[in-house]
Amino acid sequence: MFFKSLALSVLCAVPVFSAIIEITDADIKLAGGRTPTTIPVYGRHLAKETKNNLQLLNHLLNLKYAFITETLANISSGDAAYTADAAYTGPWPVAITADDKAPSVTSALNRFQAQDKIQLATVQTLLTSYGVATVPPCTYNFPSTTLSSALVELQLITNMLVGFLVEFDPTTKQETDDMIFAFVASITGVQARHDSTVRILKNEYPSPTPLETWLPPTYAYSIAQAFYAVSCPVNLPFPVLTRLDHPVFGKPDPTKPPPKEVTFSYRETQKINDAKQLYLGWIGQLGRPIYTTFTKSSNMGGGSPPPMVKEWIAKGPIYVVLTDQKEEMNVERLVDRTLAGPSEIILS
Repeated sequence: MFFKSLALSVLCAVPVFSAIIEITDADIKLAGGRTPTTIPVYGRHLAKETKNNLQLLNHLLNLKYAFITETLANISSGDAAYTADAAYTGPWPVAITADDKAPSVTSALNRFQAQDKIQLATVQTLLTSYGVATVPPCTYNFPSTTLSSALVELQLITNMLVGFLVEFDPTTKQETDDMIFAFVASITGVQARHDSTVRILKNEYPSPTPLETWLPPTYAYSIAQAFYAVSCPVNLPFPVLTRLDHPVFGKPDPTKPPPKEVTFSYRETQKINDAKQLYLGWIGQLGRPIYTTFTKSSNMGGGSPPPMVKEWIAKGPIYVVLTDQKEEMNVERLVDRTLAGPSEIILS
């Protein structure tokens, strides 16, 4: 087995869209580790699907890193909506303690930021070592305006990232991809721990389900579009689906009965207009999609009763898509039949 040093990999003369993010000693100390010191390179070839998925991972990590950076800036600026949010009732204080030994929201986010930065540097170095362009960050528009809403948004972003990592296509694995799949497996656990920490800050159980809800790349890429202020400098080779928006984010109130109807809105398209009947496909954990009939209430929205079948246990992140059929039981193939979505809902 031949190993090429990380330093030499970075020096490879290949075209890149953006520079590899710079890691400092402070980042390494805060993150609890550094980028891998060696990267095995058996050849210059990288499977097409793996290249696309690795660039998408770069893209999604850019998004999460930018969101945490903005949230930390809002806290450090003294914005009362973040430092004194009455809706935040989590177990940890917002501000860093005097000796920074007791946990706090800020210290947790600082560590998330440093760990995401190490992961970003690693995925960018892997891309560069295979002669593939790295992906620059976009200009983002994050809707959260308070600490409590920021934690909900961070949970949505992290769930999306974990779902995509779980789905990272193993069928493309080749000898040259070994380090990539080791890296993906490694960071999946770290991102899942980030999600568990956010759940604790929201006074929720850190692990609500036995299985993660997996998310095809096209769905992850489409969800990320909701956070862009303008178009990104680089478009990845995935289709962008019409947005499907759900007005309520976060888990439902357990003291109230489940809603009789869940409403969604979307941007009208010809395919949606032409559909004789519309359905919502509900995707949870590793089960088959569950379909419910969608009834239009206007040209840009409508509603559907939530799934009530016994085989479908609604826990954790749920992804909902609009489609014109109810027979497709394979989530990957459902992507091609999706008219809008997905919308992410956290049910526990």
